[in-house]
Amino acid sequence: MIVYEQARDGVLAKTGGHYPAPLVAIKVVRDGLSKALPEALELEAREFSKLVVGDVAKGLISIFFTKNEVEGRAAKLAKGARKLDRVGVLGAGFMGSGIAQLLARKDVTVLMKDRDHDALGRGLKNCQSLFYGLVKRRRYTQIEAKMAMSRILPRVDYEGFGSTSFVIEAVFEDVAIKHKVIREIEEVAPDNLIFASNTSTIPIARLAEASRRPENVVGMHFFSPVHKMPLLEIIRHPKTSQEALATTVDVGRKMGKTIIVVNDGPGFFTSRVLGPFVNEALWCLAEGARIDAVDDALTGWGWPVGPLALLDEVGIDIAHHAGAVMAEYAGARVGVSPVFDQMIAAGRLGRKGGRGFYRYRHEGKKKRVDEKVYELIGWRESALDKAEIAERCWFQMLNEVARTIEDGIIENPKDVDLGVIFGFGFPPFRGGILREADKVGLGEIVDRLDRYAEKHGERLAPAQLLRDMASKGIRFHKD
Repeated sequence: MIVYEQARDGVLAKTGGHYPAPLVAIKVVRDGLSKALPEALELEAREFSKLVVGDVAKGLISIFFTKNEVEGRAAKLAKGARKLDRVGVLGAGFMGSGIAQLLARKDVTVLMKDRDHDALGRGLKNCQSLFYGLVKRRRYTQIEAKMAMSRILPRVDYEGFGSTSFVIEAVFEDVAIKHKVIREIEEVAPDNLIFASNTSTIPIARLAEASRRPENVVGMHFFSPVHKMPLLEIIRHPKTSQEALATTVDVGRKMGKTIIVVNDGPGFFTSRVLGPFVNEALWCLAEGARIDAVDDALTGWGWPVGPLALLDEVGIDIAHHAGAVMAEYAGARVGVSPVFDQMIAAGRLGRKGGRGFYRYRHEGKKKRVDEKVYELIGWRESALDKAEIAERCWFQMLNEVARTIEDGIIENPKDVDLGVIFGFGFPPFRGGILREADKVGLGEIVDRLDRYAEKHGERLAPAQLLRDMASKGIRFHKD
């Protein structure tokens, strides 16, 4: 029986026990070997029938059909797209070079520009590294990788942009810098230039203020790493033209992305709903939960990575900057945890700086909790139940999802569920955040949020949409 125990342990290590099918398969093989063939087949059929009507199967099946529906809508939106022979990418950092490399993989000629040869060299090195990975995994031959790499044309000036009518901007997340880039490119590019910004938080209408043709400015929010994350969030502001939207969707489809189109607003959809989730994790830390306990609570609930480890990976400074943009518009409702400012003041930026909530220097790939964080934030241990930590975090995400629906940022519940799963890893076996909310029951969720708000503050008060739907017995999904 050792082989079965090892197989079971391997499955549990990979799935956390959230996916019952492989465990049942191991059990059926083990038990079936001791039975006659008809009995073994009956056992298999009986166990399969239980799985196929279970919540996990329903959730995963719903994702499959939702993905097909969303991709069908994107195909319709792409009708009327402009024909492009090349695409410009402004910024050769990690995101910009990742975008350029993926475009080149899809047979698109790319002009990749940055401010100097050093920055451009780092971007090209990242592109080469990504292609090398494809060769190593035998997805590309050496010749195919070199040919694809040759489609990336490096620039430190705007040479060649005079005939480039579509550019993707991936520079630093600062309004003034992005405005400067818009003005510069419009001096040299064709009059029909479509400018797609990879901003993750800044309203597109605000960026369009610097453009002579605001109708050709659109948001094109990629997720990191670009070559792995399937979602692309495209943002239209009130003046975005149909041609600009269609062309942007078409480019995203050529890159192999699953696309949701949302309306404009600070943080759009994905960044806006992720913020309160991470913020609540920081509040749990401040209230006395250990760093690893917070992350374990969420990975135990099904997330691929805990929120504090995620902050370290993204960069605490980047998340802090995004949070500041959101707080500018959302005001006191956000209730930003003081831990953010304390970490920034101490120069803790996450993995890239060698220290964040975890230590990375001299640890190799393994990370360890940095105990110095506790002293830094004035922490006193207090036992917080892991179930409460997980619940508060995903409830806060749900709260913000409801507000984005109230504000008209996003409308279709299927876009919501696909966005949180494909954008930042909401547990797929749950079928999406709105499907999970329907399963738990909005009345129950509103009651729990009210209790949390009474104990921990008004930031946890349920959104009005949740109250209204709970009082009327309405679900997000009809099926």
